[in-house]
Amino acid sequence: SNNNWSAYYSIAPGSEGMFALKFYQVTDTPGVPEEPDQPGSDTEGLEVEASPVSGASVVAGQKITLTAAEGAEIYYTMNTDGTEPADPEAGNEAQKYSAPIEITETPDKDKPIIVKALAYVSADRETPAETGTVCTFTYKAPMFIDDYGLYFGQLHAHTNLSDGTGTVEQAFEHAANVENLDFLALTDHSNSFEGQNGLPSAGTTHLGDENAEEVNASWREGREGARNITAQEGDFVGIYGFEMTWSGGAPGHINTFNSEGFENRNAEPYRKGDNYEVLEAYYDTLNANPETISQFNHPGDTFGDFMDFALYDPITDNQMTLVEVGNGEGAIGAGGYYPSYEQYIMALDKGWHVAPTNNQDNHKGNWGDSNTARSVVLASGLTEAGIYDAIRNYRVYATEDNDLSILYALNGNAMGSILSKQENGVTLTAQITDPTDTADMKVEVIVNGGLVIGTQTVTGGSGTVTFHFDSNEYSYYYLRITQADQNIAVTAPVWTGESVNAGIAATECDTALVVKGEAVTLSSELYNNAGSDMTVQSVAFSVDGETVYTADISTIGTNGVIPSGGTATVSFPYAFASAGKTTVDVAMTATIGETEHTFTSVPQLTVTDESLVTRVLVDGTHYNDYVNGYYSGNMGNFTQLAAGMNAQVTIQQPGDPITAEDLEDVALLVISAPIKYDQNGIVADESNRFSEGFVDVVEAYVQ
Repeated sequence: SNNNWSAYYSIAPGSEGMFALKFYQVTDTPGVPEEPDQPGSDTEGLEVEASPVSGASVVAGQKITLTAAEGAEIYYTMNTDGTEPADPEAGNEAQKYSAPIEITETPDKDKPIIVKALAYVSADRETPAETGTVCTFTYKAPMFIDDYGLYFGQLHAHTNLSDGTGTVEQAFEHAANVENLDFLALTDHSNSFEGQNGLPSAGTTHLGDENAEEVNASWREGREGARNITAQEGDFVGIYGFEMTWSGGAPGHINTFNSEGFENRNAEPYRKGDNYEVLEAYYDTLNANPETISQFNHPGDTFGDFMDFALYDPITDNQMTLVEVGNGEGAIGAGGYYPSYEQYIMALDKGWHVAPTNNQDNHKGNWGDSNTARSVVLASGLTEAGIYDAIRNYRVYATEDNDLSILYALNGNAMGSILSKQENGVTLTAQITDPTDTADMKVEVIVNGGLVIGTQTVTGGSGTVTFHFDSNEYSYYYLRITQADQNIAVTAPVWTGESVNAGIAATECDTALVVKGEAVTLSSELYNNAGSDMTVQSVAFSVDGETVYTADISTIGTNGVIPSGGTATVSFPYAFASAGKTTVDVAMTATIGETEHTFTSVPQLTVTDESLVTRVLVDGTHYNDYVNGYYSGNMGNFTQLAAGMNAQVTIQQPGDPITAEDLEDVALLVISAPIKYDQNGIVADESNRFSEGFVDVVEAYVQ
């Protein structure tokens, strides 16, 4: 169990408030009681699941199937007018679920169907009755492209209320005059709102506090600034949210919007400790405030990747709606800009319903025009409510070009739609226009595992593409557009069918630059976010059609079994025999429940010939800053940038002194300051200083 609020409350897009469980006394008469057992906490593992999933678009004639643990009865209530029904009552025969619920009329656009359900196991002579949680499922009308317009903006920026420059007023005034920018969200670090400069102490304000602006001057300044610029401009929307961070990066940073107040990492239960515990604590708080919307910020090694998007939960999935695929105020493709498209794929593969964004994360001013990145929403109008509605329903795309228009639909359903399995295949259409660039654009269809299943070209800067696939073989489909100047855009997916929420999350190589003939370690993370154990039967790796490694199943999980919520890693050494683009095919066969599944991952690697490689050596022998000492683990972006120029970065580790022989083929030696203070069990003493021998080696190298 995640021990989170989802065990007590149910939330879903369109729901309001919280729904407390109800309990009823059981008679002392032996046998099956007429009403559920008397209080106690709801029963762990006794949740109701629904198909289609909550948030799906539905039409008349479809059916909603409810399931729960074996032997459990299900009771439900339903409203079709957009209002919330009362909580169901276990034992109420009129509310007992006996067959899939047929949708008689397609819901209106602003009136979703809302179903509440709970599971109940009656008592017997040996065990008391058990009552599950009240779960809420929301089903909406289909979303069509023609119902919305495109609005370009930014969803991550800072001011002097935290660690940025400039005031809130200056930020909004500047952004309101930036070309092709319709909205800006300022998201200062929430730990800066308390405990300094005369502000209240940490933990005074919380996410749902309606008086937060009265209590906290910084929060009030930000929120008032957003309201003022919106009222002043008329054609620009200001938003003020906050960024929840943890020192040192991990577990990750999260932007939260549409909240009354905020949370602070310096208050319990968020104080830095076990990464899983503090992240879970914040997820619990988001789940308890279902009106909020949140974004996974700059996922990666430097600031955390949410433990590879672990802790998936269908309730939290409703709250985490965005993920950054690009971040930074540097020019696109240069230093200071950090793409993370592979993290988007990982999140989708792990079951998260998220849409991509690309944000400047401004700290130096120039809000909105530090570069050309944009987060674009498909909204009913340019209002804060309209933007939030687009985000909550995943009608979002990310682009490195500030005026690239993309209108993408699958079988007529707009990007962000969640659909049932499409029995007659899928047809993807997209209208793509760049009014300031007439060069060709490559359009690719991306599905589970990052696999590319279709490619077309748009010429002249504008056009419509259509892809048709006879069968619906994948659970999500999104588009990637690559322009002639190498700017990239990715859309939100359209999800089809039920995702298994298990499989191969990522297949990676332990070096950014793969060199022909040099051994690397290939590894795949297997994950199980399904509701029951996954038994792995086989895992095999193939290169260019030839099997190169078959995993020993007994070493995976517990003798081949990965529990619900668990992961396992399979890795092995391998040297590629030829240079060029190479495909690694990974296939896993596993059983979940009674069903056997086959999962695949097909990463593509570029293998470089040794004659083209430039060698870079980084000193880590002194527990150097930004390497493996103070603020360790920050060489990832440098390594990736170097790999893009055929430069291979190697970090020399402590205990392996750098010698003249090590430097023979090295074109660049990188040395940062040695450890200065005792930390993480490492003593900063003379053994970690630059010795005379080390200085002599470096001197000889530079000469």
